[in-house]
Amino acid sequence: MLSVNVSAESIRKAVSDGVMFVVVRDGEQWYPSFFSDSSLEKRQLAAVTKLLDGLSAGSKWQFFVTGKGSLGGLTPVEALRLRKFQRVKDAARGFAGR
Repeated sequence: MLSVNVSAESIRKAVSDGVMFVVVRDGEQWYPSFFSDSSLEKRQLAAVTKLLDGLSAGSKWQFFVTGKGSLGGLTPVEALRLRKFQRVKDAARGFAGR
């Protein structure tokens, strides 16, 4: 869950623009904590999220937190921390194309 000083309107706009997503579970909205992770480049995270457009929020979350062979077993979040942006974008395109 996000715990940063961001307005509800900013979050709604980010979700509407496809650069952030919300997972709804048991009627509650959950925003993945990596969206507030200061070790990640926000523009890169937004760009990767946009590449997953059309997928369910659950599938997007699964993409970000599951290790990928194409990333040497790293999760996309871990790979973004290591500045492997292009490789994560390639993995996102492949994941979205399935």
